[in-house]
Amino acid sequence: MLASKELCAACHDVEDTDNCGMCHTRVDEPASFERITDYSPKFNHAVHLERGVECETCHAGVSVSDSSFTQHLPQMKVCMTCHDGLTAKSACIVCHENPKGKLPADHLGGLWLRQHGDDAKLDDGAACAMCHDRTNFCLECHQGDNLLKRAHPPGYEFKHPLDIRSGRVECASCHESRNFCVECHTERNVYPRSHQSAGWANRTTGGRHAVQAEIDLEQCTSCHGEETETEPVCAACHGQ
Repeated sequence: MLASKELCAACHDVEDTDNCGMCHTRVDEPASFERITDYSPKFNHAVHLERGVECETCHAGVSVSDSSFTQHLPQMKVCMTCHDGLTAKSACIVCHENPKGKLPADHLGGLWLRQHGDDAKLDDGAACAMCHDRTNFCLECHQGDNLLKRAHPPGYEFKHPLDIRSGRVECASCHESRNFCVECHTERNVYPRSHQSAGWANRTTGGRHAVQAEIDLEQCTSCHGEETETEPVCAACHGQ
């Protein structure tokens, strides 16, 4: 909200008519702007000024503008550049009177639930993550086969290996259990190409899989858990 004239007078000579331009851009036709009372009632300019925050840091372009401050109010992502939990506190209650915050205008539309997926894909969902824990919050709704399939475009089942290998998506952000992948691949008989080659496994020398396990056992355990409920997974064959 804008400071009152009385507050400015604590430091400035507000009666000095020859120096109005220090604060007012329209000195010939001075006009007062309507006070802003509903943007963030808890906001404290003094705290920010004491820390050396410049006006333009939050109100981009305001120093060369004739428009009201309402045209230069910062979006939440601007606030979060400092309120990151390290430079300044990031808890909602710091700025919002309601701990749940204030819903953005686009969240209020009737089609928001149907269309929010497109916005969530922008900048890797960074805007969503300012308020929402992307794993737990999303999974409150995106549970079950029907909703999980909606999270991906048609045919994604056949294209998802490309995204996984390129690192463009983090599957584990939603699919937390390794069994999610293993069960699907086993059901559809989908295995790595190496597993289908001759000599991958045999009972005399162990085959190529024994060599690979010695080189990078972690790669094996990414699909083959280190142990089942009763015994190590390798024991299914090596225990015989």
